[in-house]
Amino acid sequence: MENCKNKNELIALYGETYPPEFYKKWLELSVRKLKGFKSWRCSLNTHQYDTIRKMLLMDGPFSKEHFLLGLELLSYEQISYVGW
Repeated sequence: MENCKNKNELIALYGETYPPEFYKKWLELSVRKLKGFKSWRCSLNTHQYDTIRKMLLMDGPFSKEHFLLGLELLSYEQISYVGW
């Protein structure tokens, strides 16, 4: 993670290394950690929150594509804050 210089590299790393059983859990954690965060750089905006929540509430399996779409919604700082 420390070698990733931009958001695309960070998303690629997470997509390659995170096991499927953690895709949904990671996005759930991101909502908990970032919703109402005091820093403007890390707090979820309304669009991010609503879109990720809709994804999390979907029926059916949570795929890698869902995980990557969720990561795409977040900034580099947000992804880094939620952590590895």
